[in-house]
Amino acid sequence: MEKQFEELYLKDDPISGESDYYLDELFKNPYNGVVIDKVNDILMWKFDVRKGKRTGLEYVYNTDGKVEQINECRNNLMFGVSKEYDNNEDVKTASIVYNNSYLKIVEVNEKQNVVLENYDNRYEDKLPEYLRKLLLLSNQELVNYEFKTDNPNLIIL
Repeated sequence: MEKQFEELYLKDDPISGESDYYLDELFKNPYNGVVIDKVNDILMWKFDVRKGKRTGLEYVYNTDGKVEQINECRNNLMFGVSKEYDNNEDVKTASIVYNNSYLKIVEVNEKQNVVLENYDNRYEDKLPEYLRKLLLLSNQELVNYEFKTDNPNLIIL
C-alpha cells in the first residue's frame, strides 16, 4: 500500500520526537505501507512505515528527482546504514547510525576513494548486534553496502 503524506494523520511520538502515522483521526489504526511526499509533482521523500512508525528504508530526493540520501530506519529513528549522494548519485558519505547518533562516518571523493573517517565509540559494547556487525565492515564495504527492503534488523517486534 502507498499513501501520500497528506492522506495520513500524524501523532507526535514522545520517544523519538518524530510523528507516528495513522489512517484515522482518532489514532486507532496505525498505517503500514509506503509514504510518499511530493512537491509540485516531484518526489521528495519516500519511506516505509510499519505499525505507524518509520521503519525500513527512507529515501530523500533533490528537486531534480535524484536520490540525495538513503537511510535505514527503525521505530522512527535512523538505525543502521545511511548514505548521502552527490548530483551524479555517487556516494559522498556512508555512515552507521544508532538512534539518530552517527557512530561512524566515511567520506569519499569523486573517485570513490575514502578520504576521511570519523568514529564515535561512546556506546562501546552496548550496541545491538546488528550495529556491531556493521562496524566490522571495512570502509570500502560500508561505501558499497547494498540496502535491502526486507532487512529483518529493522523490523519492530
